[in-house]
Amino acid sequence: MPNPVLAKCLGVIMNEEEFDDIAEIKKTQAHNENVNSRRIGTCCFLFSLAFVLLVVGDVYPFWTLHQGRNYHYDQYASYGGNSDFSKLVGYVTIVSLVLGAASILVSLVMVFGSFYPDIREYQHIAFRINVAIAALGGVHALHACVIFLVDVYAMSPSIPHNTVPGWSFYLVFASGLVELIGGWLCSTLEYHFTEMVEHVDHVDIFQKH
Repeated sequence: MPNPVLAKCLGVIMNEEEFDDIAEIKKTQAHNENVNSRRIGTCCFLFSLAFVLLVVGDVYPFWTLHQGRNYHYDQYASYGGNSDFSKLVGYVTIVSLVLGAASILVSLVMVFGSFYPDIREYQHIAFRINVAIAALGGVHALHACVIFLVDVYAMSPSIPHNTVPGWSFYLVFASGLVELIGGWLCSTLEYHFTEMVEHVDHVDIFQKH
């Protein structure tokens, strides 16, 4: 609540009703900030979770290959099982999973920050981390295109009896799009949220005078 002594020092005479109005504005601002943070955090969490699940779905054939359970991809394994490309896929997968896990964690900070004052100050930092991770979704989508080209090459007649998990491309590409769409949606929400907070923050509490 504004300080009556400070108001008097500034030569402003405010009655109790006006102080109550200002206090109500600040209370509404805090409530809206918490609600919007939970919404943004929930969106980030859902998209990040979908991203991680799609990445896992993409690399699952590689895991089953080496355990000898998925014979359909035997030729694909013999084509790229020990190649540099296979190692690259492994590195990209690990990085993607780490980024997805980080995105999930910071999303939870945004969701629960509105309930716990100790971590509330980290909400905006968490959002910016999520936007950076979402930007990397474009890199992931590009990675999908690379895999697609390699798959097409592996299916060419010059490499007989080579079967390729074609749906793998769609999973990788979908995960990249999911992360990009999630980043765009969260950015839009955050923009309106920040705009609203700044509008309330800059309300001239003495404008009536």
